[in-house]
Amino acid sequence: MDALLMDPQDGIAVVQRQLDARTHWLIVGASPMGMEMMISIEEEFYSGEAGNDFSIHMHITASSRQLVSLAMANKCRVSPKQLAKYLNSTEDFRARDVILTPDVPASVLEWLLETFHSDCLN
Repeated sequence: MDALLMDPQDGIAVVQRQLDARTHWLIVGASPMGMEMMISIEEEFYSGEAGNDFSIHMHITASSRQLVSLAMANKCRVSPKQLAKYLNSTEDFRARDVILTPDVPASVLEWLLETFHSDCLN
């Protein structure tokens, strides 16, 4: 994975555009375990040429100083059924745009709702 440093507001704008288009899953993590899950998904479904369809954005919430990882995974590369099976989940990812890793605290959920304006977060 290539690294790109961008202004935090530009990163938030990129994530917002992809949320609005509903072409990507937003995978949210708040610890090394969450990051490991994101990297695992990237390695399984987005390696090689598909790498351009997966990105990870790192943010620090202002209120709680919590490091948050936001992965944007293009839905065209993996079906909702494949993703659910890979994550050992019974969730129906056809109707979801946001996936939370088990480590996400309430403070990060509050930050998401304050930062991003999308029906998929409600």
